[in-house]
Amino acid sequence: MSSQNIINLKWSINAINNVEYYYDWYLYNSNKNVADKFLNTIENAVSTIKSNPYIARQSLEKPRLRKYVVRKYPFLISYTIKDESNILITFLLHAKINYKCTFKIFIKCY
Repeated sequence: MSSQNIINLKWSINAINNVEYYYDWYLYNSNKNVADKFLNTIENAVSTIKSNPYIARQSLEKPRLRKYVVRKYPFLISYTIKDESNILITFLLHAKINYKCTFKIFIKCY
């Protein structure tokens, strides 16, 4: 499958809620500038995923699920390549959270 065929990118409700939560967290605990930089960093990461969907490693627990590491802000973006033209962002997780435990909960949903 060519990455040029991937044209639709959707967000799960969980992923949207995760981004909103962390944006609000940065807004409350830092400032609007930091919160906006966080959002821009996530948008750039998602753009990278959309243009190169196979950039992230596959999950050992569920091979259809991929985990992309966002380095500037320590987050993990989980997504699936649904078919030739669709990507679903499943969740966003902060790296300081025990993601192996949390990840097992999320993979049951996808």
